[in-house]
Amino acid sequence: MPDPAEVEAVARLLAQAEKPIIIAGGGVLYSDATEELEELADSAGIPVLETMAGKGAVQRRAWWQLGGIGLEGTPGNNDLVRQADFVLTVGSRLTDFPTASQSLFENPDVRFAAINVNPYDAVRLGATGIVGDAKRALAALADEVKVAGVTTGRAWQDEVRSKVAEWEPMRASALNPNTRFDISAIPADYPDIVPDTGAVLTQGQVIGLLQEHAQAGDTIIAAAGGPPGDLQKVWDATEGRFCHLEFGFSCMGYEIPAGMGVRLANPDPTRRVVVFIGDGTFLMSPTELVTAAQETLAVTVVIPDNHGYQVIHRLQMARHGREFGNEFRYRTGALDLAGEKGAEQQPRLDGDYLEVDLVEVAQGLGARAIRAKTADEVRAALNETRPHNGPVVIVVPVIPHVDLPGAGAWWDVAPAEVSEDETVQRLRREYESALAKQLWLG
Repeated sequence: MPDPAEVEAVARLLAQAEKPIIIAGGGVLYSDATEELEELADSAGIPVLETMAGKGAVQRRAWWQLGGIGLEGTPGNNDLVRQADFVLTVGSRLTDFPTASQSLFENPDVRFAAINVNPYDAVRLGATGIVGDAKRALAALADEVKVAGVTTGRAWQDEVRSKVAEWEPMRASALNPNTRFDISAIPADYPDIVPDTGAVLTQGQVIGLLQEHAQAGDTIIAAAGGPPGDLQKVWDATEGRFCHLEFGFSCMGYEIPAGMGVRLANPDPTRRVVVFIGDGTFLMSPTELVTAAQETLAVTVVIPDNHGYQVIHRLQMARHGREFGNEFRYRTGALDLAGEKGAEQQPRLDGDYLEVDLVEVAQGLGARAIRAKTADEVRAALNETRPHNGPVVIVVPVIPHVDLPGAGAWWDVAPAEVSEDETVQRLRREYESALAKQLWLG
């Protein structure tokens, strides 16, 4: 149970705030505190943002339900955090992804409070802490706030609504499968040649098709690479469309076993379990498909095939200006199929994309596998396999390097401190300038 004195202290801070926000972490889900969180947010008019672990902590659609925060949040949400003068964190460790490496809190008058079962996490950033179960603490705080008649002003609520209105058309455009992209959309500063793979969809559009297909009771799972960040940014996890994101420093190989666990916990065949996993991560650990086939577990694995570890490729470009080794490419001058030595070996993997057939890989491991290239083919594959009693793998070729809209957030990943390369020197100067925005209070 929470200490009443701690609850009263946080309630007093909240009453003084003009621009409060709530950051909901995984502790909200672990303590089954969704109802209590929604009650506090609704009665006091406080916008709620979610960490990756807290994705889906809010199930009601309301003006104060905002979604993701931080490195893979939305630009509008992050702008609201920068303005906030009071931050209440519930069940979160406030690691570098939701806080953009502690750079989001720009209001010089911002104050912090936190609800957490761990005393250390309850006082992060000098917070006034409530040490206790999230469900009970939120209920007690909501009661305290109601008695005091605390609520946010019209100006803050209008600002929140304005940021949501700005984001909605951006999200809709990125997810719309009728929008046509080609390799000309790839950032102009990418020096490497990007082959035309013939893909017609982007990863964001595949997510849009999955969102279109999702029903109440369905669960989508992601853990490493681009999928968890993209789902954090655009997936609607309200009204029973659950989203399970495990992003403890990119848990590659977690996804398929996690999907099996969700299915074992919820064997209802009308509720679909979707594992959304990049081609690189899938190739690192696909073998649990064999177990899913043995146990006839209805788990659907959707693979956006973009020819490599494109999130790390993107990070290399942003922090060094060059990429190396994160796309599945032939090495120029490699041995040909007959084993005869070709041209002189080159130090870089800069040939065409490898010919890797993920459908055959999945079929060979016992799954029902389908390649779906167009939006209609993806829809048909999802619809016809929903009742399948066993593992399903749907491989969707996607256009490399076409990303969702940025979050407008910084991440503390340092370029080289010493380099003769002008690009690296420029990136280092930008990095050192951004360090000044980090807030460290304890």
